[in-house]
Amino acid sequence: MPLRGWVFGAGGENNCRGFGFLKKILSKLPKKSSKTSGHRDHGGHYAPNSNASTTARSSDSGLSKSAKSEISSTRANSSGSDTGQNHGSKIQQGVNLKLNGNQGFGSYEALPAFKDVPNSEKQNLFIRKLNMCSVVFDFSDPTKNLKEKEIKRQTLLELVEYVTVSGKFTESAMQEVVKMVSTNLFRTRTPQPRENKVVDGVDLEEEEPLMDAAWPHLQIVYEFFLRFVASPETDAKLAKKFIDQPFIIKLLELFDSEDPREREYLKTILHRIYGKFMLEEVLEATQTSEFQRCMVPLFRQIARCLSSSHFQVAERALFLWNNDPIENLITQNRKVILPIIYPALEKNARSHWNQAVRSLTLNVRKIFEDLDPQLFNECSLKFKEDEKREKETISKSEATWKRLEELASQTSATKKPVSIPQKAAPPTLQHDRQEFCAWLREA
Repeated sequence: MPLRGWVFGAGGENNCRGFGFLKKILSKLPKKSSKTSGHRDHGGHYAPNSNASTTARSSDSGLSKSAKSEISSTRANSSGSDTGQNHGSKIQQGVNLKLNGNQGFGSYEALPAFKDVPNSEKQNLFIRKLNMCSVVFDFSDPTKNLKEKEIKRQTLLELVEYVTVSGKFTESAMQEVVKMVSTNLFRTRTPQPRENKVVDGVDLEEEEPLMDAAWPHLQIVYEFFLRFVASPETDAKLAKKFIDQPFIIKLLELFDSEDPREREYLKTILHRIYGKFMLEEVLEATQTSEFQRCMVPLFRQIARCLSSSHFQVAERALFLWNNDPIENLITQNRKVILPIIYPALEKNARSHWNQAVRSLTLNVRKIFEDLDPQLFNECSLKFKEDEKREKETISKSEATWKRLEELASQTSATKKPVSIPQKAAPPTLQHDRQEFCAWLREA
């Protein structure tokens, strides 16, 4: 199936919409890498050996398992192991890996865990682990470099956990993230030859997907990158320097993979990138006068989104403040907008179940508080007054119902029980018509 079919499935109309989606992504990203990332080559300098076979048939039953269970598993997967290769002259912190013929790597040792270093050293350790995971192994031979592959797998799992709970990412850290992801994903794929099994003129192998033998590492790299893109701590404006057009084009080329698990990750990641960088593009193009005409109903709806229990809805609404043009429009009209959204911000900060949403909410509150302390305090005071009135109303309502219940119980206690006469049994078919009609009247 061609690339178009892999990404968006069958159907011409859906395909056209799909390519419109891609066009929007590419139009919003830099066409060339920034100066700070100029030395990064997507799959070039750090690419794996082109002779490495990265696909193999597998009886893996993990297709029905969730990514979460696969990521959290600490069991070594011995089906994915192979000879090491040299993809760079030097890796930080003494991880110098040299290819010694069939002996593999000379040194590939695990780095300290994040919990074992002070907070001030965690960003540096994060970059060291990223560099360590930029070494790509050949999975065509399941008997080679078992130890090194397991060390890399465990290190990748640590990176997934770190990117899920860590704070802000520096520009250098983002650069290393994209470099590591590029090194692992943008690889040369050499499909394994299929055995032709033809029964009654039908090729049975045609419909069987090929599973990538390197999936024990690839899946964790994909999960890591997905969480990095989705993290509220990932600055979209800064990330655009490295997640640029060449990078997205390389991602699109990966849809040629025959492994359905890889294509599924790619679809999710591309939609996350689109959501992170573009859903606010309509507001960017809005003039101030047009914005002012629609801002009241618009931000009433945004306030409802902010209060949503669905964390992705609330998260996307909060991401509007990551966009400079939109933030400028909000700043200019803050005296109208803040009173509308303040209750939602306050309730989120107090009790939203999702930590990422609470964190983003606090950031937005801080923006308004620093920008206009007087307006912020006025909104805070009004919210507290409204909250107090609401509690008083609820309290009065509860007292009224309680009094009604007491009156009802007193009335029923003073009156005698009312006896309800039992109705007679219906007549049988032997009764005459007149008696039957009398029974109906009584009933």
